[in-house]
Amino acid sequence: MFGATEQTPATLNLKAQELSTQQYTNSSIQQVEQVRLIINSLFTESVPIYSDYAKHIETNQVGGQVSSALMMKESDEERDTFIADLKANKNDDYNAYIAFINDTYMDSIYKRSLKVGAEIAVQTLAFNKIDQSALLGELDFSQLGTEKDKLTLTTEQISVLNDTVYSLYQEYQYNKAAELIR
Repeated sequence: MFGATEQTPATLNLKAQELSTQQYTNSSIQQVEQVRLIINSLFTESVPIYSDYAKHIETNQVGGQVSSALMMKESDEERDTFIADLKANKNDDYNAYIAFINDTYMDSIYKRSLKVGAEIAVQTLAFNKIDQSALLGELDFSQLGTEKDKLTLTTEQISVLNDTVYSLYQEYQYNKAAELIR
């Protein structure tokens, strides 16, 4: 998400790839499983999107660097200042970024991230609203460790989703509002 962790896209992509190899198993807590299943589906759908983005920035170094730097900004004001400074002082980098976000490949990535981005936000909120401690407290002791592991997997998936595809979703929204995307 904007204000994302300071990990590089390559590192985030690797983390997403590694996390995608972990086997998903259903939770015995129905209230949790309803949200977990959707988050897992979103994660599964999002990994190839971010992988394509990571590959794309390898071939578009300047555009990718600006995109990554923009994702680190916490507010629209910081993003506006960053873009204005880039345009005024590093016009070649600014033009490279504009070309990067407007090329056909990036357009495809943005469209795919739009498809899942809003749902990531909704499901993250739903998962965070669940009183996991209370629900775990209702389990037999023998189930506790396994269920905690399942919740940990989902929490890690949410973290990666927020730092990857949801950030792309937000970047698109910002770029569109700032009229940087044609």
